[in-house]
Amino acid sequence: MQAVVDGSRWIARCPYCNGAEMVNYTTLRFFCCECRNRDNGHDYLTVTAPLADREAIERELLLRDDWRYRAWTPGETIDDLRRQRLENQWR
Repeated sequence: MQAVVDGSRWIARCPYCNGAEMVNYTTLRFFCCECRNRDNGHDYLTVTAPLADREAIERELLLRDDWRYRAWTPGETIDDLRRQRLENQWR
């Protein structure tokens, strides 16, 4: 399961239901409050996150004035985020 940024929050989406939870960068474990990881025996799932690029991603996203446009998905580079911001005039 991969961490993403959605609405200025690091989240992971539940693979079993429609839930999503905030990512804890200390443990990188996921537990869905909606379904309680029912299809995984109610056990935690491991979250993959861009540890080396986290600060650079956050720095670039914080340049966008509106938190609704602060989003990142795996595979997007810092240059991709910068280009999106400049093309869309998100400051």
